[in-house]
Amino acid sequence: MEGAVWESEEKYRAVFENAGKAINIVAGDRVVSANERSFELLQCSREDLYGRPFLDFIHPDDHNEAKRLYLHR
Repeated sequence: MEGAVWESEEKYRAVFENAGKAINIVAGDRVVSANERSFELLQCSREDLYGRPFLDFIHPDDHNEAKRLYLHR
């Protein structure tokens, strides 16, 4: 069982890190994880991204829609 869990986590991590699109994981309203594509597109480091409100990275004109989508996930 332990091996299956490890294998599943490895597959998830590979998909997450190698995705061609930015993927950010948010808890509350804060970014807690992101893939390398996110850092490339946002031109920032982990330290700059993690812990910040996700709305900091969304154009102000789109804040209401982003909040609506986030709350109705």
